[in-house]
Amino acid sequence: MNYLLANDTSNSMNPGCKGTVAVLRSCLASCGLKEVAALPVGTGKEYFQECHEEPWNPWKERSWFDRLIYGTQPWAFHPAKVNLSAWHTAVQTWCESVDLSGADHVVINAEGTIHHNQGSALALLGLAKIAQIKGIQVSLVNGTFQSMDPRVLREVLPGCWKVFVREPFSLRYLKRLSIDSQLVPDCLFAYALPAASTERPYCLYSPGALADSHMISEAEIISELQAIQQNGFEPIYIIMEDSDRRHASIAEGLGIPLADMASQTMEQFMELLGKSFAVLGGRYHLTIYAWLMQTQTAARSSNTWKMEAVHKLAGLPWTRLDVRRSPLKTVCPSPAKLSELKSQVLGAYRAGFTP
Repeated sequence: MNYLLANDTSNSMNPGCKGTVAVLRSCLASCGLKEVAALPVGTGKEYFQECHEEPWNPWKERSWFDRLIYGTQPWAFHPAKVNLSAWHTAVQTWCESVDLSGADHVVINAEGTIHHNQGSALALLGLAKIAQIKGIQVSLVNGTFQSMDPRVLREVLPGCWKVFVREPFSLRYLKRLSIDSQLVPDCLFAYALPAASTERPYCLYSPGALADSHMISEAEIISELQAIQQNGFEPIYIIMEDSDRRHASIAEGLGIPLADMASQTMEQFMELLGKSFAVLGGRYHLTIYAWLMQTQTAARSSNTWKMEAVHKLAGLPWTRLDVRRSPLKTVCPSPAKLSELKSQVLGAYRAGFTP
């Protein structure tokens, strides 16, 4: 069976994106599927920029469910609705030009993108709808789903071959919408890492996605970096995405070195990770990498519930980075738990995609 991979993030500077797609491709190849084409991250997004009925507002009143279950977490807000007519028009327009020929199956790497009615989320759901219109089997895998217009989800997801959500909060969210899905841990849990170094003096730090949306102040970042130093760690400010550069000058002003993933290979990243005693901050895939290396973590919330949810998946308490604690409280899953999560990834793809 031939497949087209959509939302290919392998060319991203983020090592998490590279590792995730590498494992996804390996899983599909082990099932006998042959990749015939790939659509890079962002493909088709331009068609869906005018699909909101009102401007997107992260401070909009949160739904009662979000308030009840998730309280004041920064990602727990209710999104603007989608202009369904405009979304259908965008789907039809893109359908006329997108080339899915040669593919028996379209596999969409959701990778945390299906949230808050973002243009990229509407585009990936639009591509799934296009595949259905063209009579091609389609699956959405490795996804976090949150705060989308339920009408779009209900129109697209029931017609998919597989819907794999990567954490339990998304599973519960879709179940509330009467949409079937399967809990399959993030592909990155099946990534093979080298052994850690015996000398581990460093502490990697990244403020994460909320810094990009101005929901973390410079004062908070400074206090966190200073707390790391006061706890006896050697902090390194890691730039996983271009948005991390916005606050890199803060680290430099404190004499903290930078590690820019745009100029480092995966091998160099692994070497740095292997020499790190702890990983602190808000990067989801960096946290998973750390756990695979048996590195301690303390996290902060992100732009979705993925950080809280991956702790739940790993059987860990939500351990937020709290500079008032001394020493800082950190966590890491046991090797047995990580082995279990890896087996769940490999088993789910084997059962779901082997012809």
